[in-house]
Amino acid sequence: MNESDWCLLVDVGNTRLKWAAGIPGEGLQQTGIVTHGGKVPRDLLASWKALGRPCAVMVASVGARNLLEQLRVSVYDLWKLPVTPVVATEEFHGLRNCYSRPERLGVDRWLAMIAARSLCNSSFCVVDAGTALTIDLVDVSGRHTGGVILPGLTMMMQSLKSGTAIPAYDETASGKQLGCSTTEAMRLGCLHAQAGAIERILSTVASEDCELLLTGGDARLTGSAVHYPHRTIEHLVLLGLLDMTAMN
Repeated sequence: MNESDWCLLVDVGNTRLKWAAGIPGEGLQQTGIVTHGGKVPRDLLASWKALGRPCAVMVASVGARNLLEQLRVSVYDLWKLPVTPVVATEEFHGLRNCYSRPERLGVDRWLAMIAARSLCNSSFCVVDAGTALTIDLVDVSGRHTGGVILPGLTMMMQSLKSGTAIPAYDETASGKQLGCSTTEAMRLGCLHAQAGAIERILSTVASEDCELLLTGGDARLTGSAVHYPHRTIEHLVLLGLLDMTAMN
């Protein structure tokens, strides 16, 4: 890829690292996802090296702080480039953060809202279904009215298993709304809890014309249980990071 054309965009989550080669105005050209385990995988660096040298490296991280430092060292070793970390701000091109300390809002939530605003024509709700599930509302004027955070599907299941004596049977799911085995009942209970939280927020707080966007590793599974019109957008955080890169 031509050095002057693209930026390396990195989204470091609690469990996975997502990345993309992005060109402002043209979108994400190449993407990848790895489970990081608190370290920068060597095969990831090999993939990046094969792309050539970017013009910049932008990182949004909610993962461990030492992982960001590893990325700094790795990127410098590869290309002698600095890493530019991104944080949430008070305002970005009409999108207004409701936090009294804006930088304390998770940057992944902020970037997802930035990308969603360019995709929606009315008020919207962004759900990021990953290790944690976050729900954020933005009104039609661009004001972030707030959000909620709850455990993601895997974390819910792990909590239920570790906090009870329920046997961990390996049973096949039937695809029904109610479980006909213990494992299925647990899985569906967690899924209904996620969907119920989303639908409750939409029915009690959101405006009638609110658009719902889902992203994250469990977005499609969570969306399958949500009885509300919605779109699933892959890499919404990275798209927001690209928007921020293009507008700065």
